[in-house]
Amino acid sequence: WTDGVSFPGWGISAFQLGTTLPNNHLEPEKLKSFEVGFDLRFLKNRVGLDIAYYDNKSENLILSVPIAKSSGYYAINLNAGDMVNKGIEATLYASPVQTSNFKWDIDINFTKNTNEVLKLSEGVDNVYLAGFVGAQARAVVGQSYGSIFGDFFETNDNGDVLIDDDPNSDTYGYPIYGEGEKNLGDVLPNWTMGINNSLTFKDITLSFL
Repeated sequence: WTDGVSFPGWGISAFQLGTTLPNNHLEPEKLKSFEVGFDLRFLKNRVGLDIAYYDNKSENLILSVPIAKSSGYYAINLNAGDMVNKGIEATLYASPVQTSNFKWDIDINFTKNTNEVLKLSEGVDNVYLAGFVGAQARAVVGQSYGSIFGDFFETNDNGDVLIDDDPNSDTYGYPIYGEGEKNLGDVLPNWTMGINNSLTFKDITLSFL
């Protein structure tokens, strides 16, 4: 590491070549989307339920794919992958209290999305998305977009981290590193949920989420 090397130096204007190889053969990304759902209302709209299921397939995704640095570049932009997103979105509406001067509205929403990378460019095992030493987010076939791959500690069958107990070892007392790297999870939440309340008294409304 350095303590600050900048380009250009001494206040002189300069230009340099980009590290990504241009590509004039790119095709447009395509999205094929299917959605079905229903919206139900009861008791003069005091109770409602809105549920939708979607299935979206993205094709010809444009990704920056690493190439041999002997080419003079670090990466090239390619139509490098296909990806699918499937999930549900649900919202429950209700007005538990409703009088001439006061009304309480509550909305509860829930979403769950499943994501999978279906295909990458020929000869490409994975595509780096973000990260640094120790862990990186990548696009990998068969995994979620943004799966985190990195170093890990060895564990026993109960999931407890193993500690080096050899007094003659340089890593005595420290967790034991596993060989290589593995999928540590992904950046996508398993599901999301929100609850919004709105209390209205005459012309005054208080909302909290």
